[in-house]
Amino acid sequence: MTIDIKYEHMPTSESLNGIINKKLERIANKYPWIIRTEVVFKIENRNQVVERQCNISMSAPGPIMFANAAEDNFEKSAKVALKRIERQLEKRKQGFQN
Repeated sequence: MTIDIKYEHMPTSESLNGIINKKLERIANKYPWIIRTEVVFKIENRNQVVERQCNISMSAPGPIMFANAAEDNFEKSAKVALKRIERQLEKRKQGFQN
């Protein structure tokens, strides 16, 4: 699996890269048919509230899967988005087995 991590409107973070790579490697071991993953971190200002967003798109057999989350920090956003994408992966895996 190829992992591409991007940062919009903010500097890159080595610690965040490490966290995401570690979690995505665990997911890749569980679902070896994943081809490519793109993770985008960005800061959005909405209604005078700063949101820290994590958007994940994942290429695998079938349609591309998307998950996003907006929380008060990037670690929480990444955790929520990864849970959402794992839920989609589990559903797709069950579809393969049927």
